[in-house]
Amino acid sequence: MKKSILSILIFVIFSVALTSCATVNRSKTADYDYMFISKQGIIQRPLVTDLEVAKEKQKLARTYVNVTVAQAKENIMGDFIEQFKCDLIVQPYFTTSTEGTSVKTTVNITVNGYPASYKNIRMYEPKDSANFKIRAFVNNEQNKPITNESSELTPQKKRSVVGTVLGVLGTAALVIVVAALAGA
Repeated sequence: MKKSILSILIFVIFSVALTSCATVNRSKTADYDYMFISKQGIIQRPLVTDLEVAKEKQKLARTYVNVTVAQAKENIMGDFIEQFKCDLIVQPYFTTSTEGTSVKTTVNITVNGYPASYKNIRMYEPKDSANFKIRAFVNNEQNKPITNESSELTPQKKRSVVGTVLGVLGTAALVIVVAALAGA
């Protein structure tokens, strides 16, 4: 009886040790679905705008914890747009460095670019055709909705070194206990 209680207790302890993980998933996201209108079959008249670009480059540096580099780029672009009160960044140049352990990843990122804002938004007129070519949007692989999802994989579970060592030792002890009980 004592052996079975002891083996159950050891099994429970090592099961808990095997499942000791740190789950980390932090992100800040924003998405636009530019193709929504054409997907719904709504007829739309195109707009034309002027782009006012700042004369001086601006720089912004941030540190993000437990995010991928792609997520850090999206986050810093949003922070840049908020801080410099612009609509987009012209010629963004990113500098990144990462440091990581099995539990914590730190991404240091800097973006340099020209803040730009949309001005004089108006309906398309035939005189605007000299400035650019209009092409019809067709639903295919090139015209998917623009999102901030990246192809990088974000690890959902990270095992600690202590948990892994305890798990291996626990499995070995469990095998020995079960073998001893089977032989008794």
